[in-house]
Amino acid sequence: MTASITGAATTAAPTALQTLEALLGNPWDETGPVSFAAILDADESAQPLAAAESLVDQFGLSRFYVPASLGGELRRMDELIALLRALCRRDPVLGFGHSLSSLMAAVNVWTVGEEHVCRRLAEALLDGERVACAYHELAHGNNLTGMALDARIDGSGWRLTGRKEVVTNIARSDMLVAYARTDSTSSSRGHSLFLLRRSTARNGSIRMLARFPAAGLRGVQLGGIEFFDTPVPAESLCGRTGQGLEAAVRSFQITRIVIPAMAVGSLDLALRVAVRYARGRRLYGNRVVDLELVRSQIAATFVDLQIADALVAVAARVLHLRPREASLIAAAVKLHVPQLLHAGTTQLSAILGAQFYLRDGENALMQKLVRDIGPTAFVHASALTCQQTILPQLPLVARRSWTSDGESAAAEQAADLFDLSGHLDDLDPTTLAVAHGGTDIILPGLDAWLGGPAATEIDGARKLRSQLRAFVAEAAALPPSALAGDMSAAHVRLVERYVVLLAAACALQTWSAAATHSETATPDWYRQCVVNRTLHRLGLRVGCDAALDDAVMGEIDRRYDDGLTFDLAAQRLPSTSTPPPTDRDR
Repeated sequence: MTASITGAATTAAPTALQTLEALLGNPWDETGPVSFAAILDADESAQPLAAAESLVDQFGLSRFYVPASLGGELRRMDELIALLRALCRRDPVLGFGHSLSSLMAAVNVWTVGEEHVCRRLAEALLDGERVACAYHELAHGNNLTGMALDARIDGSGWRLTGRKEVVTNIARSDMLVAYARTDSTSSSRGHSLFLLRRSTARNGSIRMLARFPAAGLRGVQLGGIEFFDTPVPAESLCGRTGQGLEAAVRSFQITRIVIPAMAVGSLDLALRVAVRYARGRRLYGNRVVDLELVRSQIAATFVDLQIADALVAVAARVLHLRPREASLIAAAVKLHVPQLLHAGTTQLSAILGAQFYLRDGENALMQKLVRDIGPTAFVHASALTCQQTILPQLPLVARRSWTSDGESAAAEQAADLFDLSGHLDDLDPTTLAVAHGGTDIILPGLDAWLGGPAATEIDGARKLRSQLRAFVAEAAALPPSALAGDMSAAHVRLVERYVVLLAAACALQTWSAAATHSETATPDWYRQCVVNRTLHRLGLRVGCDAALDDAVMGEIDRRYDDGLTFDLAAQRLPSTSTPPPTDRDR
C-alpha cells in the first residue's frame, strides 16, 4: 500500500511545507521554542506564543495569501491549506490567531478590488504586515445586511461612524478591510468594502476597544474598533459602491473551505495524543489500546478524519475547476467538517479518562484541543448560516441532476475533481459566483459508484444507495414556500443528510480516482469503513466489526510509528514523530 490511504497525495508545496516544519522544530522537545510545553504555557496565560509567531513571520506565510499575478505565491488552494494545517497541527491558536485574518481580509479585495487597491494590499502583505477583517458587530452577528457601521460620502471621500467587534488581530494590524453600510435604503446593495490604515486617522477619530476573552482559542487576539466620523479617502473603496455583500458571499466560499480544512490538522494532533496515551497506558494489566471499545473509537475517528479531508480536498479543487458551483460545497464543508472534528476530539478525549481534565503534563494537549476545535463550528459562519445557504439550492440542483426515476441526469463528468494530484490553474477569485450555477456533479457519481462493481462486496452499499435516492426525491419535491421562511426541523435534517452524503461521495470517488493512478490498490476496509460511517451518521444501525477495526488500527500504527500525518496526504513529518511513552500501571 502507498503511504497515502487513497493512493494519492496533493501537490502541497512540499519544499515550503518542509521549510516551515523545520523552522518550527520538534514540538515534543520541551527545550524547543515551539514545543507543546511552551504552547500550553501560552494558553494558560491566554496569549499567543511569540516565538512561534516570529518563526512564521520569518517563513513569510503572508506571501502565500497574495496571488502570483501580484507578486505572491498563492496559486493552488491545496498548497495554502497544507501550510495552514501544519500550524494547526502544532497549535490551533497559531493557525487561527497569527495571520488567518489577513487571508480573510485579502480574499475580499482579490474578489472585487480594483487594481490599485489590490496592489496596495499586496505590497503590505508581502512586507509582512497583518491585515484585520472587520466584519463582525455583536448586535448583528452573521446578518450581513444588518451591519450598521455607517459610511457616508463627504466631498471626494467618506466618513465612517460606528464600531466593529470581536475582530481578530485588530489591535495588532495597522491595515483593515471594513464592511460598512453605504446605502440604508437597499439590503442587497447597501454595503461596501473599504481598505483602511488606522495610522492615517486623525487623533480622536477612532478608539480601540478592549480585548474580548474567549473560552477556546484563548490566545487569539479578539478586539474591536470604534469610528467617530473618521475621514476615509476615496481610494479606500474596494470595487464599486454597494458591492460589499457580493464580495462577502463570493470570498466566503474560499474561507468557508480553508477554515475547516486547516482545522483538520488539530484533529490529526488529537488523534496522535490519544494513540500515544492508549499505547503507553495500562489498565488492569492490559494496554488501553488493546481494549476493543478504545480501538473502535480510535478507528472511527481516523476514518472520519479521512472523510473530512476528502470533502475539503474536493472542495478546494472546485474553487479552481468549477468556481461557479463552489457556493454549495463551501457551505457544506463549513457545516459538516467542524461537526466531524468536534465529535472526533470529544470521542478521543474520553479515552484519556480523568487525564483529560489535567491542564499540564504530557496529556494536557487534549483538553486544549477540545476547547480550540469547538469555535470552528461558528467562527466566520454559523451552522444556521450554512444551512440557509444550502437549503434553497437543493431543489434546483436535484431537479437538474436527476430524472424522475432517480437516475443521474448530469452529463458532465467530474473526474478531475477527485484526482488530487491533477493539474490546477492558478486560483482566480473573480470567477466565483454568488450562487450555485449548475447541476450536481458529485452525488450522481456516488450513485453510479454504489451501483457499480467497486461496491459489489461492500456491506450496506445498496442501503446507502437507497438513502441517496430517497434524499434526492425529497429535495426535488421541496415546494418554493418551504424555502422562503425559517428553517424547520425537517429542513435541517434534509440539509444534514445532504452534507453527510456529499462527504461520502467525495471520499469514495477520491479513492476510486487514486486507484486508477496507483499500482498498489487501496485496501477494501477503507471503502467499507466510509460506507459504515456514512450509514451511522444517517442514523442507521451498523454492526460492530472487530476485524475491520484491527485493519484500520494497523494503518494508524504504521503512520504513528513512521511519523506520518493521519490525513489523505500522509506527509512524512519527522518533527511530529515521537516514541510511545513508557508503559506504566494505573
